[in-house]
Amino acid sequence: MIEVNGWARVVFAENETEDLLKLKNLLYHLDRYDNQKAEINQFNGSISIYIEGHHNHNNGYTDDIINFLKNLGETATRSYALVYVRLPDDPDLHDQFQVYRLAKGTVTIENDVFLSPCRSVIED
Repeated sequence: MIEVNGWARVVFAENETEDLLKLKNLLYHLDRYDNQKAEINQFNGSISIYIEGHHNHNNGYTDDIINFLKNLGETATRSYALVYVRLPDDPDLHDQFQVYRLAKGTVTIENDVFLSPCRSVIED
């Protein structure tokens, strides 16, 4: 089962318009199925987005996450995010989390060092 857990801190640059409706539209693909959730929260003037999903198969969900992060980085250029993704059906990645990182408008995929390898760190 694919596992996704992450967060984004939304930070608009001074020349950008704070547009919550646009953020909600960006989240559409991450919150359209029963087995996943994406929500915007505002606390003390700060905007955060939480992402969680558990699917039997990938079916493009990881592409949706990457596209969301890229679009967020273009909409609110000072935003940053970490999303942990585990793909147990992938023969090369089944025992590790990957971290999708947004920083300074760029999305990268990093190897996790905290919970991987999953078997020895969190399972056995």
